[in-house]
Amino acid sequence: MKNGFLIQAVNSFITGILTVTLPLLMSERNIGIVEMGLIFSLMPIIFQLTRFLFSILSEFFGRKIFFLFNGIMAVVSNLIYYVAYTPLGYVFGKVAEGIKDGSLWAVNRAYVMDHSEEKKKKLIQLRIFSSSFEALGNLLAGFLVVWLFFQNTILFTVALGMLLIPLSLRLKDLPKKRFNLIKACKSIDFRNKTSEFKKFLLLFCISGISDGFIAGYVFTMFLSGIGMNAELIGIVLGLSLLVTGLTIGFFTKIKITRLLAVGGAMYCISLLLLGFSSTIFAIAIFIFMGLASGLIVNVSEAFFSTVASSENYASDIGLLMTSFYGGRTISLLASGFIIASYGFPTTFALSSAAYAIYTFLTYKVVKKKAFLYK
Repeated sequence: MKNGFLIQAVNSFITGILTVTLPLLMSERNIGIVEMGLIFSLMPIIFQLTRFLFSILSEFFGRKIFFLFNGIMAVVSNLIYYVAYTPLGYVFGKVAEGIKDGSLWAVNRAYVMDHSEEKKKKLIQLRIFSSSFEALGNLLAGFLVVWLFFQNTILFTVALGMLLIPLSLRLKDLPKKRFNLIKACKSIDFRNKTSEFKKFLLLFCISGISDGFIAGYVFTMFLSGIGMNAELIGIVLGLSLLVTGLTIGFFTKIKITRLLAVGGAMYCISLLLLGFSSTIFAIAIFIFMGLASGLIVNVSEAFFSTVASSENYASDIGLLMTSFYGGRTISLLASGFIIASYGFPTTFALSSAAYAIYTFLTYKVVKKKAFLYK
């Protein structure tokens, strides 16, 4: 379990560095905002297709092999970013990064649930690790750029990726099942899913649409556009994620319907205000948004531990997240065009509206079966 959490920490730290560094590097190499939107939109669908496939295969071949593949692809994807100077180069990098993240998130939650009895508690701890180390990567990214410059900062992430390989080799799997194609197909057969599971497929898609409008490069380029340098961008994004990571654990005892309503309202209001904020106000909003995310994470992890079948943890989570990232891809694809034509406030407003719809519909579903989500 410790090695699994450490692998998550290293991956999240790399993600935090790239969140700040990569969009700024692309801008420096004359990649436009519309091209960024198109390039970044590739990752969610690549990520989820590989994640979904690997989640099914991991039920039979174990989780360890996919953690190992994650480490290899972490090295490959960041090496591509190191040498890329054209949109096509970054396309290859995003495809490789999508495969890298897909192989990790196909098995990380399932690995935790395989090896723990307090599943919801451990899933929340995993998210705390993820948010905290991604925040640390954000916080250090701007300073790394100043100290090492863009290219050497990317090279640093290559070295970090190399650490994942020996860590993965030390993991211990549960006994592997014999591969059965019929059973594998059955795990994704919608006829075997509950009506509640099918409702959450739609809800996760709406949540993904909301997330896509602000994903990837959007916050970094927005903060750069209002005058922040790389160090300050990293600090702001890092503080927001750090607040999320530190506050997740404080909300585990609160009723889930209350977390959903309050967290959803805070998140939507933050997004609406963000588009019209100055530098100082933007910092306050990001910290407020981090607090809202702390409430929201508790809600989503409760869904995973309750809705997913104990016989098909990885594949059920894979289906739910396929819906999420399908929606995310659509809105992320459109984000660059919307920003170029109407500005950042429009994308933030669209994200807020979609999340308000998600919160309202999810509240109705959860309220009917609140006893399941304690």
